[in-house]
Amino acid sequence: MANFVKRVIGAMKVPAEYLLQRPITIQYPDERMEVPEGYRGHPLYTLNHCTLCRACERACPVNCIEFNIETKSDGTKYLKGFYLDLGRCLFCGFCADACPTDCMIMGPKLELMEFERGELVYGIKKFQKLTKEVQPYIRPYYKRSHAVKPKNCIGCLICVMTCPVDAISEVTVDGKRTISVDPEVCAGCGHCVSNCPGGVLDLVEYRGGSK
Repeated sequence: MANFVKRVIGAMKVPAEYLLQRPITIQYPDERMEVPEGYRGHPLYTLNHCTLCRACERACPVNCIEFNIETKSDGTKYLKGFYLDLGRCLFCGFCADACPTDCMIMGPKLELMEFERGELVYGIKKFQKLTKEVQPYIRPYYKRSHAVKPKNCIGCLICVMTCPVDAISEVTVDGKRTISVDPEVCAGCGHCVSNCPGGVLDLVEYRGGSK
């Protein structure tokens, strides 16, 4: 009898200890655990210094990354679209490891709740919005932006047509057609500079976060 009581008391010891502890349940989604440093969520395409090398596309083991690159008659390439299907993504990080310019990074967010699977296909504009939401978690850097030289602009608007994030717009100054660049929207990819036939745009240092 004594041994039976001893075994029962020993078995109840562990649940009794937990009974005296404070609950650790988090009231999700109103409360969320703090993301630890170095946490690897889903990939983010920041467009920072992207050279169109397609290393991330080749490194992806499930082929969920796709580039849409167009080539002009003079051989100049520019980015028309970038797509990443996060519904198929393994979060392996191979794309970020393969990127030579760190424009592919592993973000801190894991939640990918959508009503339709098609909504998990992210393009450039959706990534631009997403990187702004997680801005506090991304280390700052000196991002390339574009400086406008209106006096040299010939009004061809090739930069407006080839900008993947619509950071360049057409303006009229003294009856002359020229351009304007929004540095807060600009991703610093440099495609407008390489495509500009008149040397209107140049790359300058701009203090900001990942875009």
